[in-house]
Amino acid sequence: MPNMLQRTNRRETTTEIANDERARRAISTKLHVFSFLVFISVFALSTGANVAAENESRPARMRRYDANRIDTDEVFELGGYSESRQDRQRELGNKSKNKKKKKSRTGKSSSSNKKKGRSKTTKGSKSSKSTSSSGGGREKRNRKSSNTKKNSRSGRKGPGSKTRKKLNDRAQELMEEENALFLAAFADNRGGMSMPTPRPRPPPVPTPRPPVSAPTIPTRCGISPQERRAEILAEVSKISDPDDLLTGNSPQRKALDFIVDEDVLRLCPDDPTLGQRYILSVFYYSTEGPNWSRCSKPNDLSNPEQVAADNARCNIRGDGSQFAGSDAWLTGVSECEWGGITCGDSGSGSAISLFTENINVGGVLPFELQDLEKLEVLHVEEGRTRGTIPGEFGNIKNLKELDLNFNQISGNIPDSIFGLRDLIELDLNDNRLTGELSGSIGGMPNLQFLQLQNNRMSGQLPDSLGQLTRLVILNVDENQFTGAMPQSVCERRDINGGRLASLTADCLNPEDKFYVQCDTPECCTMCF
Repeated sequence: MPNMLQRTNRRETTTEIANDERARRAISTKLHVFSFLVFISVFALSTGANVAAENESRPARMRRYDANRIDTDEVFELGGYSESRQDRQRELGNKSKNKKKKKSRTGKSSSSNKKKGRSKTTKGSKSSKSTSSSGGGREKRNRKSSNTKKNSRSGRKGPGSKTRKKLNDRAQELMEEENALFLAAFADNRGGMSMPTPRPRPPPVPTPRPPVSAPTIPTRCGISPQERRAEILAEVSKISDPDDLLTGNSPQRKALDFIVDEDVLRLCPDDPTLGQRYILSVFYYSTEGPNWSRCSKPNDLSNPEQVAADNARCNIRGDGSQFAGSDAWLTGVSECEWGGITCGDSGSGSAISLFTENINVGGVLPFELQDLEKLEVLHVEEGRTRGTIPGEFGNIKNLKELDLNFNQISGNIPDSIFGLRDLIELDLNDNRLTGELSGSIGGMPNLQFLQLQNNRMSGQLPDSLGQLTRLVILNVDENQFTGAMPQSVCERRDINGGRLASLTADCLNPEDKFYVQCDTPECCTMCF
């Protein structure tokens, strides 16, 4: 709407400016015509008297011409063609003095010549008289005419005060008529306004540039790209924190942008695999997928040769299952074909295994993995993963293997993990775990492998460890545990009829600060 208002204002402003320009042109044309008519009128006044005087006698006509002649220089001065008055007055003064001297010298001779001329004319014949008089008249007229033309070119006496006053009055009248004509013409063009008010030209309105955005990708969903993004955002908001989705550099936001703008599959909001593909994309960005040693997303997903080369370098085979994926991550195939992913239902169903071992996985573990409800195996081994173990992992009820060893994970082991009754393997060795081992660990009846060595855990080992009847391996050495190994655990040794084949602890030197009393070989299989 603001753009439409701006375009309307610009059209109105442009129309008004065009009307003003047409009005000015019309007025200018009228003024030029009027000025030409005024010049013709003045010129006619100056020449009309001379034309009428041709029918009169020579002496009367010349006297009237000398007395009432119009100064053409004044007319030209009114038209803007004034000359230097001082030069003309100086030249006229010199001619007047020469004329007076000539008259004083030739006064007597001219009077005698006139008498002789009259006597000769009386004695001569009529024909000769008429001839001589007519010829002398023509000669005199020609002489005066040439003098008159010469004076008109070189400079004459200016008009009298009355004539000058008439010219000034006439010029004033012409100026008033010109102003009246200008106002009338402008009023006609402006709808009756008395005075033209110049309208300032509005400053040019900059044309707003459209914002630069990602290219719009057509979808198969029957909705606009904006609606598709909004509906996908609504779906993934059920998995991730909405605040994380609005944070520009968060893994969740990067995964959302990938699903909406980059993913070759162009999933619709109601696609059943949307949630799983989004969760695995969050895992990729959260664990610094672009820095993995292999299986990272190709730089150009639309380049088949580059995608094929990256797929060839991705040699993760998962847990050895038949349907373990081996393609680079985030490529335009099913997420079940990405390296280390295993899905059920012949490789097209829900993810049941996520295996990323020794590919330099970093970052932190995202809690969104809790929504992989059928996930059974989670191996993120031998990388640079830091942070803590998300407590939400306790919601993965089908989880059987949780292997996070040889990383940089810190903090306590969440109690929710000990609620995974189907968990068989819990490998957390060689990390930076702290805190005590909760007594809730006894609630894992199917646990067979528990490896906690090489951490910073402290306190005493709980008696509930003896409730793990299927336990085969228990390694707790290289920690800060103290006290004695519970007798219930020693009774689970294989030499005592149990299944516990490996039991290690810090039981080598009683003088050590962190020492666990455990006799070998009756209880512990090895002391450190």
